[in-house]
Amino acid sequence: MAKSRFFSKMARHQKLWYGKWHVWMGIFAGSILIIVSMTGSLLVFEQELDTWLNPELFDFEIGTEKLSYQQVVEKVKLAHPDWELKSIFLMPDRNDAYQLIYSDDFRQAIINPYTGEVTGTRIYGKSAMGVIRDLHRTLLIPTIGRYIVGFASIFMVILMITGLRLWIPKHWSRLKEKLTIKKGASFKRQNYDLHQSMGFYFSPFISLISLTGVAITFSPLVILALFLVSFEPPKSVDEILGVPSTYQAEVPPISIDDAARLAMKEVPAGKVMGMSFPADSVATYAVNMISPGKSKTGNFNIINLDQYSGKVLLNLDDLPNIGKAYVNWVTPIHYGTFGGLTTRIIALITTLMVPILFVSGFIIWWQRWKKQKKLADKPALAAEPIKIKKPANRPKVRPELSNSSPTVVNHGPILFITAAQK
Repeated sequence: MAKSRFFSKMARHQKLWYGKWHVWMGIFAGSILIIVSMTGSLLVFEQELDTWLNPELFDFEIGTEKLSYQQVVEKVKLAHPDWELKSIFLMPDRNDAYQLIYSDDFRQAIINPYTGEVTGTRIYGKSAMGVIRDLHRTLLIPTIGRYIVGFASIFMVILMITGLRLWIPKHWSRLKEKLTIKKGASFKRQNYDLHQSMGFYFSPFISLISLTGVAITFSPLVILALFLVSFEPPKSVDEILGVPSTYQAEVPPISIDDAARLAMKEVPAGKVMGMSFPADSVATYAVNMISPGKSKTGNFNIINLDQYSGKVLLNLDDLPNIGKAYVNWVTPIHYGTFGGLTTRIIALITTLMVPILFVSGFIIWWQRWKKQKKLADKPALAAEPIKIKKPANRPKVRPELSNSSPTVVNHGPILFITAAQK
């Protein structure tokens, strides 16, 4: 019995503190989470929206055969000899256009893949979708903004945990009430039911998106942790990623198409999605590849090649399995792209649910706060003297009958009690 009372007291204490954390973390992080979630909902369909917003860049006539990476680069160099080309990438979700980066501020040149014509240039960070992406990641605040978003995402996970604890019904017979919105009830009750039921249904999805967001924000720490917990021999990041080309003064660098061909030889089932060019005499080609995988987005890979010999210096498949899982799953899960259109729609609805939960939760808090304030401001009632009512007049008892014992006299169906005569 004592043990039962102890656990009951602990449960009440825990629920009280979970309630406090849930309220104050929601208030402090809510405004940030609304911005992050609303911009995130747009980024689920970022490529499609960017194509729709910029028809002059991506609306070109479809040809019969696309130019190779080498052919595109040669045409652009001929038309723009002053450009210092840094990388080229294919944009499959933007009508298969090519994207060339040609300046230190990451200015893009969008290329028609069939003609090699430059359809336009831009700095993506200053475009509509670029601003939305930057707002999602950093709130447009340099350096510290990304960490504000990261900690807000951690708070979101805590909000889900505390919310689930508060959701648990005291009696399981009330489970149906916790899972539905009562029809015909007052706005206050329906708002409360909406907050509870939607919070329960979407908590797994919101937690998953928040956790992957934390992993993206704090990626250096996460990658270090993954190396520490892996059971394979540890390697430093420089040892894996920083192997340079062996400089050969008399040997010209291999061509762009040769780099693509060698990467395809290393990953026969893969597809070259783009590459970064060597920045100096000892830098490497970094070829980005996608090969079939369990998710719709496939397995991402990077092949680093010696710019002179074409020797493979890095293959991301050499990373520990847990590291490959991070590379291939974190971003697709965060944006819902890992399962195709279905998971993207789920991600879209989930991100839109965050502001709904915040607004409904704020309304619950605001109504309770107003009620408590009203009670606190109400003046205490002055103490009034207690009025004692006088008893009703009773018939006087004759003295000679005061010591008499009662006698029951029967007069027909009614019983009378009288005093006996002396």
